[in-house]
Amino acid sequence: MFNSKNILAETPRRQPEGLRCGFAKLGLCCTRCPQGPCRIDPFGYGASLGACGAGADNLAGRSTLEKVLAGSALYLEESWQLETAVTATIPAGKLSLWKDRGVWPGPAGAEMVSALARVARPGSSRREELELKAIRVALAAFYAGLDQQERLYNESFGLTSLTTVPAGPGLLSPEVVSIVIDGSRPHLAAAIKKQIAAMATPIDNYGARGIQLIAAGREGDYLAWRLGLPYLGNEAVLRETMAAGLVDLVAIADTSGILLPFQLTGSRIKGVNLNEIKPDGSNWEGLARELIRQALAAHQEGQVISSNLALKPHLLLTGWSQDRVEMVAAEALAKKMRGIALLFLCEGTRAVDLARQLLEEGFLVLAGGCGLDELIAAGYMGQVLHLGGCRGLVRGLAVAAAVEGKLPLKVYWPVIGCSRAYPGIATVIAHGAEVFLARQMADFISPGTARLFGAICHPGSTAEEVAAGWTT
Repeated sequence: MFNSKNILAETPRRQPEGLRCGFAKLGLCCTRCPQGPCRIDPFGYGASLGACGAGADNLAGRSTLEKVLAGSALYLEESWQLETAVTATIPAGKLSLWKDRGVWPGPAGAEMVSALARVARPGSSRREELELKAIRVALAAFYAGLDQQERLYNESFGLTSLTTVPAGPGLLSPEVVSIVIDGSRPHLAAAIKKQIAAMATPIDNYGARGIQLIAAGREGDYLAWRLGLPYLGNEAVLRETMAAGLVDLVAIADTSGILLPFQLTGSRIKGVNLNEIKPDGSNWEGLARELIRQALAAHQEGQVISSNLALKPHLLLTGWSQDRVEMVAAEALAKKMRGIALLFLCEGTRAVDLARQLLEEGFLVLAGGCGLDELIAAGYMGQVLHLGGCRGLVRGLAVAAAVEGKLPLKVYWPVIGCSRAYPGIATVIAHGAEVFLARQMADFISPGTARLFGAICHPGSTAEEVAAGWTT
């Protein structure tokens, strides 16, 4: 919808269920080759094979593999060239199981190319083989590609330490120049942070008493964790604060059309689509200086349009890093907690109810994702440990590995917001977790494949039903 200034304030994240293609939801349609498109009738009245000879199981398996590939590519965009094999420490029991099941991966790039070839090849593979390949790609993404990426970030930015940062729209002020950035280009965010710290230009020349860099949007909570930045919130919060004129420059990988209405209406807010900037690190410092210059100029152009936001800052305890794994695990055992619960929140619907119930039942709760806003506003992100985005999955799994055999692992994914969720789900299945998935994921992994790793999947609940039944 548009507000009185014709600025897009919010849009629905998903269309109603009734408007979705039933064949696509089941993974039973295919547009991959020139012989198609094809679709298979799940009730047996229509076609049972595609033009290439692929059956229902093959199409469903290739659909899963394709989704994991897409999510893995998003994670590894800044390190796609890395061809290092797995260097992360894997528990001996898991290592033996993964090798036995044929999912122990090689370098991430090689695994993804191999998987892409499997997706494009006309159907001869069984669904289980394709799902095992998907799990192999996911493990390569997390334990080869992302592990190397995080090591490089540690060298570039330093190790994170536990810190409390302001969160929510209340951290904004019309008297402060505000640059908002998402987590798609950490090197650029680090360069802007460094430039701000070294600025010699008097800010009061621009009618401001300060300048701040703020994380928001997709993987914004990862950036808050990685660089210790203030955290504004998800894309809906970002839209609202932009509509109110409370920010000056927004740099995001815009796939939801957030920037377009502001560009069309001639808003003073500067928008930079990071999808148009190659992640090659050619000139982060120069780009950072230019974005700061644009933000200062935008701040001079005008003030707040209007705002009915409750400007009360909240707090986010973040920066919990890998070196605290043993301490967190030991504390969970000493307190005789009921288990480990990982919450991945693409949206925040009913997240507070779910977290409250898990805490009351004695679980150690760790959470990450773009939907943390409700937990932050409710003051839960102290009791609940912040994982630092979906890629923080490896930190949660490291805690689970440290208590393996002593405490069960439950993983909750009540809403799937983007493709980054798919390799995460495949990875927790490989770890033998009990996984609670959104209704839209009912056919993501077959029960037989999950059982190969001792995992149990409970698909079929909507976000609104999560708190009512998923913790029992």
